[in-house]
Amino acid sequence: ANLPAFADEAAKHNIEVWPYIVPWSETPPKKPLFSEPFKTNYIEWARQIAALSLQHPNIAGFVIDDFYGNTDEDHFTPEYVRRMVGAGKQINPKLKFYPLMYFQTPWDAFTARFGSLVDGVVICYPKSELGVRNAATYLNDQRHGPTAIITLPRHHGANRGDGVSIEASTSSVDRRGTQSVNITDPSNAELTFYYDATDQAESDTSLQIARVRVDDQVVWQSPTEGRMRDGVVDIDLRRIVRHPRRVKIGFDVFCDRTGVPDVLPIEVRFDDIRVYGAPHGDIPFANDLVMHGSLSGKFEAVLMPGSRQTGRFHIPLTLMPSGEGEQYEKRYDLPGTPDAVGLKVRLCLDLMRLGIAEGTVPYSTPLDPRDPMFDAVHRQFAAFRRSK
Repeated sequence: ANLPAFADEAAKHNIEVWPYIVPWSETPPKKPLFSEPFKTNYIEWARQIAALSLQHPNIAGFVIDDFYGNTDEDHFTPEYVRRMVGAGKQINPKLKFYPLMYFQTPWDAFTARFGSLVDGVVICYPKSELGVRNAATYLNDQRHGPTAIITLPRHHGANRGDGVSIEASTSSVDRRGTQSVNITDPSNAELTFYYDATDQAESDTSLQIARVRVDDQVVWQSPTEGRMRDGVVDIDLRRIVRHPRRVKIGFDVFCDRTGVPDVLPIEVRFDDIRVYGAPHGDIPFANDLVMHGSLSGKFEAVLMPGSRQTGRFHIPLTLMPSGEGEQYEKRYDLPGTPDAVGLKVRLCLDLMRLGIAEGTVPYSTPLDPRDPMFDAVHRQFAAFRRSK
């Protein structure tokens, strides 16, 4: 009932309005409140928002919170989202739908299911420029290597030796029945991937080890709760592969001690895995890598293939950094000071300036101008406007 009046007031200041709707997972019986008045009838939400947008042109689109976690067979299936989006665009073809996502999303699976149905995405809590660029690779349908996402779900716990081992191969097996990668150009042999882990040091789950093996030799490893939780890993294979041959390449995450407590979920990503020196057609890295995994304990793994750039979609992204201290500490495992919050907002604004992101919307910034968090966020936006 208040949306039309709010939109009119926002229009006086040239502000776009995007209604923000909670999904099934945030409604009764799990959570106490619905988005009103249409509750979980998201098709009707799209229709009514579209109708209002004809009268209030600054209503540009709508966002649904925690979208990907609600994409099971009973909720946001591709068919349901197609009906929802279509209901809005039938009334106003310009109305946009942006699901709210997280950087832990399996992007290749998301784009395969919803790439043609969304107009953009809002992604929460960026860690670094590298992490944003990694997501943009998938959202812009650029060529990439395969992905391995390894998780220990919330409340599952683990024992020593539990984990996941993944082997890569450029064919199912070699002549000896071993999964391996055929390095034909050892002078350019190199392994790169984007690595990220959600484990937190304060949760006392520093019992997980992520590592990479080449011919059963450990060439890289990191505790999952270590500060190196977001970045591109580059491993020079030339010292290992001195002539053309097949090599075994493996990725592991395992528990290194008995009795990991039932705490927050742990997720480790080996993303956009590229083996150079094993070209595939006109692509300089092994774009045909096949990933095979074995699991023990309660660990889970999602394996997704690489892709050539096909131009099927271009999905703009808007970044949502934390605008207050509590969420900052929860997401980054670091003190949520005003300066820290402001620097993350500046990162997002810089990525807008570079054309990587189209927008920045801090989450839950206090609205009191006297609040130090408000001041920290305001200063970054003011500096951004001055620099344009």
